[in-house]
Amino acid sequence: MCSELEPTQSGNTNTEVPPIVPAPVVFSVSPAPGSFDVPIDDFIEMEFSKEMDPSSFFRGLRGFIDSSRQFVCVNNDCKVIRVLSDKFLEYETNYDLTLESGVSGVRDIDGETLASPVSWSFSTNPVTTFKPDLGFVRVTLDGGGLIDSNQGSKVIDDAGECTSVHVDSSGTVHLTYLSVSDWSPKHAFCVSNCTEPGNWTKELIDSPSSATPSRGLGRDVNMDIDLTNDQLHVSYRDYCIACSGATLKYATKLSGVWGAVVVDTTSHSITDTYIKIDVNKRIHITYRSSNSVTNPENVSEMVVMEGLAYATCDPIMSDCLLSDNWKKVLVEGGWKTGENSFAAPNHLFLTDDAIHVSYYANGALKYAKCLLALDCSLAVSWETVAVHIPPPLNDVGTENSIFVDSSGVHITYRDNTNADLRYASCASDCSAMDAVWSTIIIDSLGRMGGSSQLKIDGSGAHHVVYGDRSNWDLKYAYCPASCLDTTAWSLYRIDAPGNLAEDNYVALSADGKVHISYRDITNKALKYAVGNPPI
Repeated sequence: MCSELEPTQSGNTNTEVPPIVPAPVVFSVSPAPGSFDVPIDDFIEMEFSKEMDPSSFFRGLRGFIDSSRQFVCVNNDCKVIRVLSDKFLEYETNYDLTLESGVSGVRDIDGETLASPVSWSFSTNPVTTFKPDLGFVRVTLDGGGLIDSNQGSKVIDDAGECTSVHVDSSGTVHLTYLSVSDWSPKHAFCVSNCTEPGNWTKELIDSPSSATPSRGLGRDVNMDIDLTNDQLHVSYRDYCIACSGATLKYATKLSGVWGAVVVDTTSHSITDTYIKIDVNKRIHITYRSSNSVTNPENVSEMVVMEGLAYATCDPIMSDCLLSDNWKKVLVEGGWKTGENSFAAPNHLFLTDDAIHVSYYANGALKYAKCLLALDCSLAVSWETVAVHIPPPLNDVGTENSIFVDSSGVHITYRDNTNADLRYASCASDCSAMDAVWSTIIIDSLGRMGGSSQLKIDGSGAHHVVYGDRSNWDLKYAYCPASCLDTTAWSLYRIDAPGNLAEDNYVALSADGKVHISYRDITNKALKYAVGNPPI
């Protein structure tokens, strides 16, 4: 007799069928598929049916390659993913993007990938569509192959580094800058209709000796104007390529003729010179100096000492075109070790009673002050204080600019770690160790804050020009009041595309106009823009 198998009791098994986890679905992408004339500062965003894992997009999104890119959740449920990058979209470019599926595809938080790849394309604005915000007019004045008719129709291939711009008491606009083609600091000025390049006159401020043609004369040039008589005063660096060391020079124009003198000589370098003239006509220059000195802890060893240096001369008391009449002092310095850096860069401002300097020192932003009633050629006359000391391994304070008015001390600067343009303000006792400094971010979309320059007008409105190093566009930030409120700032794009916005400078004229000088890196040229602030 054959035996029979007992029936299986399904209710006694421990095996369960796992639930089906749906794959994420792409709801929408931006810029929209097939769109054209997409602005270069548009975001790339993707919306999904489920919460996504941002880390999966480094491999899962193809077509946008930039080593700095990040993928962030736009909202709390992380169903919308945005691409952040130090680099904006390029002009006149077609983008073909794909969200991959499979092992290397984008995933949700359950580890599920798309059922199949999703692709789309879009194209960006053509170059010719760019129009500057606020109607600013931009012109190229020197360099880039332009002919300098003031020098016998000489072709200038490279000019425009280290710019500064000022407007004198009569409304004449003055620019100083380095002309590499001439190996000289150069001065350009225009009386009227300054958006016409032909209305500008250009002249050399100094010329290298024929015996030393390799001298790098004129870098780090800066200018100030004594508005009581419209006399121009210029500081700049003379760097000898064929030998060690550099000199700080000063030049002024008297009776239509430029005269120049060596103010300081260093064994290593001089950079970031800034010059101001006070109400008593005294001349003040700040700069970074670097010298070899004997190590006090080991007299047989030479070390490099660098720091914030200051030079001054009183033309009422002595001839400032004689080197011996200049007084100099190292305000603050330290040994040059590794990547440490003192006072590179710095920026100078004068009030009726004091000298004010913003500067960078070993990863932090600092502020120095000396009362004009004191002898500022003595280090003990200076007070120095930290404005912004970042967390460990962070770095802030380069490309700073300072302005002082009745409401306090104001500084713009770059947060190098986070690539932000920042603003710091202090209302009173700003050189005291317990001074209260407040800081905000003005612009953080991309890599901001290059060569920032700040001016404040009579109404208290703040004007800042700076570079957007995501794509090297020239930008302008404006704040009419309450400037420690981030929402009080409006941001504008003044010039694009191309590699622009290096060595920016800004001036405000009595008629309310904003004047900007800057370098066109691509074309190695000096550019000038002028316009009105927002109403």
